[in-house]
Amino acid sequence: MAEHPLVSRSLNRRSFLRGGVSAGALLGGAALLGGTGCSKANLTGNTLQRIQDEGTVRVGFAQELPYGYVDIEGDLVGESPDVARAVFERMGISDMEGKLTGFSGLIPALQAGYVDVVAAGMFITADRCAAVAFSEPDYCVEQALLVPAGNPMDLTDFGSVAESGATLGLLAGAFELEYATQAGVQEDDVLFVPDAASGFDNVSNGSVDAFALTSLSLRFLLQNRDEDAEEVGTGLQGSDIWVTDSFVPLFDGKPDKGCGGFAFRPDDEELRVEFNEHLVDIHETGEWLDIVAPYGFGEAELPDGRTTQDLCPDAEWL
Repeated sequence: MAEHPLVSRSLNRRSFLRGGVSAGALLGGAALLGGTGCSKANLTGNTLQRIQDEGTVRVGFAQELPYGYVDIEGDLVGESPDVARAVFERMGISDMEGKLTGFSGLIPALQAGYVDVVAAGMFITADRCAAVAFSEPDYCVEQALLVPAGNPMDLTDFGSVAESGATLGLLAGAFELEYATQAGVQEDDVLFVPDAASGFDNVSNGSVDAFALTSLSLRFLLQNRDEDAEEVGTGLQGSDIWVTDSFVPLFDGKPDKGCGGFAFRPDDEELRVEFNEHLVDIHETGEWLDIVAPYGFGEAELPDGRTTQDLCPDAEWL
């Protein structure tokens, strides 16, 4: 399969240093926190005042297209970084320094003070709300499956994966695991991968029967890997890989369209509150649609009316 034209799988040090992206952040989980040089000083005082004084904010991202990634020019781009950049500019913060980690390492990096905010399109869930504080929802999106051309196992959603006994690739640390297990997918049938590109590779080489991620992510990636891919329904059909029609999975027995937002440390209430004010305004004025259009987002991905309070009913920081 051809290399993705928007981002190299083997990003070098020069690429990371361009556009304010940290080369030292290419780690995951506990490993990221062990040798990064972060200190307790990052966890004391007023974070909002500090980043305004310094004019720089450190944001965590996970190299997931189109939510947050480094492009071939070495710049941090994507839906979440671009929206965050617009918000922080309104707050008088001109520079945004990207810190790359595996998806499962984003919350630990935030908790340890290595980053000030996570801008990675992270779903707002009750479990995560017990560990970090979230902005208001930035977008809501459906799911899809990546399958071999022809969809030989006729997979349409997590339930069909469970019923067929298909092997399923999942992004490590992503919420799709909850959807899959609640639908009956067995642990032995799941293969965790570090990034979406690896998910594509595993479907292509037959290591898994399907790879699950948001419909928008899979469509964006396939369109940029296969310029001849054709839209069919809400899916996308390439020469050797297809994206199925999008679907809304079940969670706790109810349809659950995932909503993503920006994560903060619970103690950074002033930062979160001011960020929220500008984020909501960007949505209400229509500026958000202009910012996110290059990444495939549109009116269908606008927040569906649920608030952070709705998604985090037991959060102590609300």
